[in-house]
Amino acid sequence: KRLAVIASLGPARFAIFADQAIRRPEELKGRRFGVSTPGASQDRIARRALKKIGLEPKSDVEIVYTRFNNSTDRLKALARGEIDATLAGLECDQELPGLEPKAARQLRRLIDLSELGIHISGSDIALTRDYLEAHRDTVQRFLQALEKSIEVARESPDLEREAYEKYLQTGNSLLLESKVKEYYKLAPSGRPFPDRLAIKNNLEELAEKYPDLSLPDVESCIDESPLLDLPER
Repeated sequence: KRLAVIASLGPARFAIFADQAIRRPEELKGRRFGVSTPGASQDRIARRALKKIGLEPKSDVEIVYTRFNNSTDRLKALARGEIDATLAGLECDQELPGLEPKAARQLRRLIDLSELGIHISGSDIALTRDYLEAHRDTVQRFLQALEKSIEVARESPDLEREAYEKYLQTGNSLLLESKVKEYYKLAPSGRPFPDRLAIKNNLEELAEKYPDLSLPDVESCIDESPLLDLPER
């Protein structure tokens, strides 16, 4: 079906973290790289990052499925020596608030994925163009609510902290503060328009996996008109 991305909630910033003994990305060769579960987006992104470094995931690196979908849990596995490197969200940097100080000192941030040309959207809002044409008013009310929610989060960090505490089920104050601080960095500063860099990244990933597939260009994948037609707040 004809799909369109109509909004983005901001980028997701990831980096490769490794044991302190590993100082350069190429030193990951022959090491154990921890990912979440087979085929998950985090698994796919990690494999793509390794290829950008010049390493073949199937032969140069041992992929270890940790079953941990949470960045902090994978970093703890890294600190325990169960793996040598992993992919984690940059809200874990710089103080690594989810780890004990001794464990945090064993790790280093090796490289930011944006340095490898990999740009990831935290969340995209997409729908069929048929639905947009038939229910444009509903779509615009949804986008107005989305804009309002971002505004409330910016103005009420305590409410944001409570939400993170409830749904992450953690009482770690340093981790909660880091999450709140990271939200302000990543949330759209204006209208939550589609993230062209992330969509370009997705198309590149598809092209690498399916070289014979005929793919659209970035502009064909988005529709900004529902946001553009909203009255200014």
